[in-house]
Amino acid sequence: MSFKTLTVLLATAACANAFAWREGVPRAILLYLFQALGVVLALLGGFSYWWDSGMRPGQKSAVVMVSGLVMLAVSVAGMLRSAGDDWD
Repeated sequence: MSFKTLTVLLATAACANAFAWREGVPRAILLYLFQALGVVLALLGGFSYWWDSGMRPGQKSAVVMVSGLVMLAVSVAGMLRSAGDDWD
């Protein structure tokens, strides 16, 4: 399994965690874990894309960066959803 495939699977798991799972401490822990991982993947993916654009133009790919950004967006949406559930 390649690293790009793993990042896409992690982004899919972050989506499932944020939108399918309703409540509980494990969900919150996973939400923060996916958020931290999303920051790392977005930064490393952005650097990799920038580096490959200059050094290896034929191998540049934004999959890792986009997966990290998706994980960040889904984590924020999950937190907002949790905050909205607290108001009910």
